[in-house]
Amino acid sequence: MYRSSHRIATWLALFAVGLLATSEAVSFAADSAPATPAQNRVASERVLVIAHRGDSKVAPENTLPAFASAVKVGSDLVELDYYHWSDGVPVVFHDRELDRTTNARRVWGGSEIKLDTKTLFDLRRLDAGSWFGANFAGTPIPT
Repeated sequence: MYRSSHRIATWLALFAVGLLATSEAVSFAADSAPATPAQNRVASERVLVIAHRGDSKVAPENTLPAFASAVKVGSDLVELDYYHWSDGVPVVFHDRELDRTTNARRVWGGSEIKLDTKTLFDLRRLDAGSWFGANFAGTPIPT
């Protein structure tokens, strides 16, 4: 009985050492991979400035002008939202309905026009900037 208990304990110890060696090797491999710029920025010790939907105080949210402004004023990261149109194309957009930040009501009539019922072809007809200000008229929804 002592012999079989000893043998089991030996095998368990060897198994544990093997697991430890494997996890250390995986950890070493992961540590030796170069970090991306985003990983370096997030790992920073300082407080990060993250522009929610871009610089949405200066330009229409979730648009290229809002993202460009966020970078220009020194934001570390830009947070954005995205959905897929009915044809599977990803688009940068916050709401499920198109009404609040586009001219969808004027283009198609009605309200609560669902984003996932439209295609990329439909998207090209929308203005995502006029609601914010005349100087952003014609701003497209980013794809």
